[in-house]
Amino acid sequence: MSGLIRSSGTISDLGRPEEFLSRILETNVSAITVVDRDGNIIYANPAAERVHGVARDGITQRSFDDPDWWITDLDGAPLPDERLPFRRVVDSGQPVINAQHAIHWPGGERRVLAINGAPLMGEGPAADDRVEAVVFSIEDITDRLAYQDRLRRMAVVFESTREGVMVTDPAGRIEDVNPAFTQITGYSEGEVVGRDPSILASGRHDAGFYRAMWSAIAEHGSWQGEIWNRRKNGEIYPEWLTINRVDNDDGDVAHYVAVFSDITQVKESQQELEHLAHHDPLTDLPNRLLLHARLQQAMERADRDGGLVAVLFLDLDRFKDINNTLDHAMGDRILLSVA
Repeated sequence: MSGLIRSSGTISDLGRPEEFLSRILETNVSAITVVDRDGNIIYANPAAERVHGVARDGITQRSFDDPDWWITDLDGAPLPDERLPFRRVVDSGQPVINAQHAIHWPGGERRVLAINGAPLMGEGPAADDRVEAVVFSIEDITDRLAYQDRLRRMAVVFESTREGVMVTDPAGRIEDVNPAFTQITGYSEGEVVGRDPSILASGRHDAGFYRAMWSAIAEHGSWQGEIWNRRKNGEIYPEWLTINRVDNDDGDVAHYVAVFSDITQVKESQQELEHLAHHDPLTDLPNRLLLHARLQQAMERADRDGGLVAVLFLDLDRFKDINNTLDHAMGDRILLSVA
């Protein structure tokens, strides 16, 4: 480092001041343009090509009065002369700080610029403090604004989605949760941030289950499946859980994001449908389908163990006469009594 930084060096050590300043402008990563008081662009550094989407020699052939120079407000409306950044500096003699406007590249692409402009005053008594040119430092903030807009939209989704969302650090400590997380688990954000997600564990899954889950996340970057967790009030409930690993630019784990939904009602509906499919709706006794399934299981077990299976058939004598003489409602009551 001693060869790069000299504690007693001066600008003159780097060449004549005008050469030194020229090198600063030419190598600056920020786009710098100079516009004379008539709106003509008289200088543009190499970085300006990236911002304006035009080759450097093409920039210096432009004027703010040129219709090819499409500078608009952020909503797309053309700017009147008095609102053009260079005209504001020329007329007021005051700098413009972070004026955000849009331009259209020759191909029609719209880009948003953050513009800072400073006046260059004329020299000598005759100048009378007149602004002769404006130096602009310009930054293309299109991608940054798009990213910020995306973050805002993601925040709306995060806050409003009905699925619970939990974000952890690489070590598994909870960093953030959404309102649906609180509605499902009963835990507020303040009660869980900084803690381990194991506070939700139901105890229904063994260590092997979690090892397989984290092995899948390590190998594939995600895991999805059904899991049982415990609410703050102690109630155990089923949820459908998706865990995704989020890596940083170096490929290291930055976060884990868990998204889950309470499937208690789904499970109850499934159980109810399964029960209805295998039981008589009147007596709630197993129906013929379940009888055949259970009988098949018993016969297979008997064959395997060398045992026997006994089947008892129970009939209700003259039941048809009851239906015919006392109506089916009375027949149903007798069936329920026998059941």
